[in-house]
Amino acid sequence: MPIKKTIKGAALKAFPRLALKLFSVRSRRLIELQVRALGLDKLARQISGATRGTVPAGPFAGMRLDYESLPVHAAPKFLGTYERELYSVIERAIELAPRYVLNIGCAEGFYPVGLALRLQMPKCLQLMQTRRLCGRL
Repeated sequence: MPIKKTIKGAALKAFPRLALKLFSVRSRRLIELQVRALGLDKLARQISGATRGTVPAGPFAGMRLDYESLPVHAAPKFLGTYERELYSVIERAIELAPRYVLNIGCAEGFYPVGLALRLQMPKCLQLMQTRRLCGRL
C-alpha cells in the first residue's frame, strides 16, 4: 500500500473528524486552484454580470445570487444549468408542497434557498457551517 494512502487511513482512524475536515479543505482548495487555472472564475463572473446575478432558467429561475458567495461551480448556477439531472426530482419535491425542507450538507445554500423561494417558505433550514446565501433570505 502506498505511504500516502497508509497515512491518510491512519489519520482517519485516529482522528476521523479532524482528518476529514483537513482533507476536505485541501480538496476544496485544489478545486478552487483548478477553477482559477482554467479561467472558470472569470467566466462565472462574466455570466453573473450578464444575468445581473439572477438565475435565468431551471427550477430556481429568478433566484438572485451573489457571485462572492459561490466559490466554485458558479457559472452553471448563474446559467440555471447546475446539476440539471436533478430538475425532475426538484420539481417533484415542489409539487408535493412540503411544509418543511431540511437540506443537510448544503455548502453555500443554493438548494435550500431555491426551494424556500419556490415553496414560498419564510424559513430556510440547513445543516452546514456556512450560511452565505441562507442568511440573506
